[in-house]
Amino acid sequence: MKKHIFLIISLLFLLIGVLFSGASLYMFIDIQTFFQTAVATEGTVTELVRNTSRDSDGTSYTYTPVFEFTVADGSTQTAKSSISTSHPAYSIGEEVTVYYDPTNPKKIKINSLMERWLLPMLFGFFGIIGLVGGPIGLWKIKKRNDEITWLKSFGQTVTATFQGVQLNTGLTVNGQNPWKIYAQWLSPDTQQVYVFESENLWYDPSAFLQQNQGISITMDPVNPKRYFMNLSFLPEQG
Repeated sequence: MKKHIFLIISLLFLLIGVLFSGASLYMFIDIQTFFQTAVATEGTVTELVRNTSRDSDGTSYTYTPVFEFTVADGSTQTAKSSISTSHPAYSIGEEVTVYYDPTNPKKIKINSLMERWLLPMLFGFFGIIGLVGGPIGLWKIKKRNDEITWLKSFGQTVTATFQGVQLNTGLTVNGQNPWKIYAQWLSPDTQQVYVFESENLWYDPSAFLQQNQGISITMDPVNPKRYFMNLSFLPEQG
């Protein structure tokens, strides 16, 4: 599975992008529909309900306002806001225009930027990240596969000298870092030294390598930075 980890991650990003974008659109339509059919009335903040949450960082609080208002039939209703904030957004006794569902007065909203746009924008933001990141990841995978195909047909194969194995601490998946093999080659024509690194390996290959071992590198003769390291001598990961 880890051999195809980037393909899986790219597909997950794409899936998340589709789901979150769909959720954002649904929320946007639902909120706009609510305000088109809701009835506006003046309400008063009667209470700020403090909500407690605990995690590894400690205890935190949020506050949910409770509104009291009169509906069309003259009865008095109380309802909680659907939004809670880390700092009280209202003060007790404050008068606010409340929009309520005439078929269910307990369902209310305040015509504020937070209540009208916060959730659609938040879900839309993650949706855009997924819809952009997923295709970019898939494009990079295809580009790399096409590059390797071209190198196998038109590239120059040289033998580089194994230098060592290092953990790639810049990448972590499920709490694990992959390994990379490093090798170098001295060009007999230019007397320049080229350093090559392998793709990410999800096990330590040190036991299958010897110091100064030759490793086959196929590279673009015009641009040696385009290459791939032939690791077919390594065992497949189980």
